[in-house]
Parts: sequence; C-alpha cells; structure tokens
Amino acid sequence: MSAAPSLAFTPVSPEEYLAAERAASFKSEYYQGAVYAMAGASNAHNLVNLNAATALNIALRERDCTVRVSDMRLQVKENGLYTYPDLSVVCGPPQFASDKYLDTLLNPIVLAEVISRSTGEYDRVGKFILYKDIPTLRHYLLLESTQPIVRLATWREPKVWAFDTFEGLAAVVPLPAIGIELTLADLYRKVPLAGGLGGSFTRFGQPISPPAVSSPYPLNYQLTPFYCHFCYATARRPGRGRPHRRR
Repeated sequence: MSAAPSLAFTPVSPEEYLAAERAASFKSEYYQGAVYAMAGASNAHNLVNLNAATALNIALRERDCTVRVSDMRLQVKENGLYTYPDLSVVCGPPQFASDKYLDTLLNPIVLAEVISRSTGEYDRVGKFILYKDIPTLRHYLLLESTQPIVRLATWREPKVWAFDTFEGLAAVVPLPAIGIELTLADLYRKVPLAGGLGGSFTRFGQPISPPAVSSPYPLNYQLTPFYCHFCYATARRPGRGRPHRRR
C-alpha cells in the first residue's frame, strides 16, 4: 500500500502574509516564511493588559509618547518577524512600514507582553531574542497574569541588557527611558490573582482555534497554532525543544 502524500511546506512571502492578514478575521504571526495563527486570551490576561495600557496612557499624557495595544502589528525589520505585542509605546513620531496602510509599526521604545504558564517560555526567550534587534527598544516588560510579578529588561550602554524582577503589589517598576514609573497595584487592580491577593483564583483559559472561515493564505499552507519552534534554535539551548502554545 502506498504512503499518503505529505503536505509540502511552501514559504509565504512577507507581501503575501500582509495581504492575507489584512483580509483575515483573525490575527497571525509571521517568521521566516511561516504563518502562525494566534489564539485568544484569558480574563486575567485582558485585565492586566488593559490596566497596563491605562497606567501608561495616564503617566504619558503630558509627554510626546503614544500607547498601542495588541491590534497594532509590529515588524522587526532586522530579522523579519511580524507579530502583535500586547502593548507598545512610541515616543516621537511613529514610523510605519513603507506602504499606504500605516498598520505595521517599526519603532517602539517599550514593548510589553502579558504571560502565563503556556506563553512564558516564548515571551521570555524567543520573543526577547527577536525584539532586542529593534534599534529603538529600551524596555521590555513581562507581566504575569495570575500573580503580581513583573520582569523588566532595560537597555543600558554600552550594549548591555539589564534584568530586574518586581514582586508584590507595593512594588514600583521604573522605566527611565520614558521618564515614568508603574506601580504593580495599578497593573493588577481588580485582577483575580493566585493566593487571593486580588480575588479568587482564575485558571488561564485554554487557547482557542481560529474561526471557521476560508483561509486567505495559499491553499497548500495550513494555519496552525503558534509554537515556539525557533526560540530554542535561536537561543542555542539543545534538548529543550518541547513547543509552547501561544495564548
């Protein structure tokens, strides 16, 4: 009996990805010719993200800085990643990819991701490795979704990233590149946290599949949930190849 034919992988060009993404009803990430469907987020994730956006907006209201949430696509021109950070901050005029749409950001000074057990390895390792290629980036924030813990990577001259961890609702996170501080009490306001710090414990929601719609991508390419295939190769961590599902 003959073997069933396998589905060959056909790389997608950035132009094909962007054209399809603008027509799609769900968001996808792109890296090195592959497109990965993104799934939904939990209640706690959304609350932390909204609190962080609110805190940033209030703190930056008198500065020449703007805050964007996860519907704004980011391109890392230096390595070809297209993705949707939970939060991005731009100071000064925003720069966009060179097309008429103005929907792909290039120059964030701050990026933030809300993480959980299912997304932590990708956000801590894979995304940071790719994000740090952005010339304008000075702060990368990782916010836990079920406990008041914030991890911060800060660019310091000469060419060094410094890492700090802030725990507890009394902690304050300094962001000197944009001249503000964020309190964990504000970031986790009304968020149900493990241990009862902010209410009853809520489990992180299971990832959801993309809606049942016709795919705008090439017919011989299957959209799949995003796995961090490239994190480990890029980080050169042999023996840690178990994929992690995106939220």
